[in-house]
Order: sequence, then structure tokens, then C-alpha cells
Amino acid sequence: NSGGRHGGPATAEKIVQVIHSNTQPGDGVIMVGTFNAQVGSQTVRALEGYLPRTHTGIANDGIDHFFSQLEMIGAENLGRGGSDHDALLATFVV
Repeated sequence: NSGGRHGGPATAEKIVQVIHSNTQPGDGVIMVGTFNAQVGSQTVRALEGYLPRTHTGIANDGIDHFFSQLEMIGAENLGRGGSDHDALLATFVV
């Protein structure tokens, strides 16, 4: 939840910089990952300033997230399947 060596806001800013450097205006972005940061953490709050959080898993108090400006029309938690993280499935309108 610390955001690593540089903290949550700086980590989020670096992620957003990579997204901006690899997209064009009008592109849909779906960012998915094991952020090892719960809802309400500095990292997740900072990322939500750039992309809405559309879904969060439940494992480890919710450290796996989907972020996107696209409309999500479905989400499912498929369980852990041998991992300590959730296997998450989401459907977006593209």
C-alpha cells in the first residue's frame, strides 16, 4: 500500500505517463493489475484521478483492480485457483 520507494502518487503518475505515451486521443484504455494496494490507498486514489476504477477483487482486502473510461458491462470473480490473488473477468463495451 505504500506505493513503493517513491510513494503512491508518484507511482500512479509514472503509470499514467506510460499510458499517455502509448495512446492517442480517442483510444480506449483498460488497465488491469495486481497493484498490491487496496481501495483508498494513495496509489489507487491517485490512479482514480486519471481513470475510473471499474472493478476490484476481494483477495487480500482488494488489491487487484480494473481501471477504464470504457463502460464495463460485466465482471466476475473466478476465484483464486491456486494463487493468493483473484482471477478476475470483465467485459467492456469497445
